[in-house]
Amino acid sequence: MANITDIKARIKSINDTRQITKAMELISVSKVKRAQERYDQNLLYFKSLIKSISNLLANADCVECGEDYFELRPEGKTAYIVISSDKGLAGGYNHNVLNMAYDIISKNPDRKIREAVIIFTDMDEKSNQEPMCFEVLPLDRTQFSQAEKFSSTLMYDPSPDVVLEALISQYVVGMVFSILLHASVSEHKARMTAMQSATRNADEMLDKLHIEYNRARQERITNELQEIVSGSTGGN
Repeated sequence: MANITDIKARIKSINDTRQITKAMELISVSKVKRAQERYDQNLLYFKSLIKSISNLLANADCVECGEDYFELRPEGKTAYIVISSDKGLAGGYNHNVLNMAYDIISKNPDRKIREAVIIFTDMDEKSNQEPMCFEVLPLDRTQFSQAEKFSSTLMYDPSPDVVLEALISQYVVGMVFSILLHASVSEHKARMTAMQSATRNADEMLDKLHIEYNRARQERITNELQEIVSGSTGGN
């Protein structure tokens, strides 16, 4: 017969763990909402930067503006920015992105910097998460292809080159910040999913233990009744 005391102890232990995972799940839900709001707000600013750079490239009297930002240098090494979490309990969040970073970095020998990429965890509309490698520099001109065409050339002060350099600096910073926010949403989503899974597993274990406890309790009651009946019969 199963030990009822041991079963009760296991039920208490698992229930205590379940309370923790459920609390962490609720905290992650709240953090996902806040991180998503910050990401959406930053996206508006980021899109306005893209539009400003696109209009300058399309309408300013500057043929070679920003060429250093758009051309890939023939020599140099790649600078890697790897975004992971400094906290655990998020399933394979860190493991997946670090594995991808290691695989990419190990294939590139040391050279002078010629490009910069960010490796982070991307999340689609269905909340599916995959590690992603995104090239920050050099810039891709197709990102700035949807510009407004004006009938006359735009004038920039002090010059299109200076304005473009300032805009691109803000664009790169905005891009990195946007990716950080996106990675933050992915991290909290991963932790929320992991805690949901842990809570669900705890519920399943508790259901089985409650059944086992009731069966053991019923078995003990039956044995006690049998002993009473046997004792009564023996006394007669």
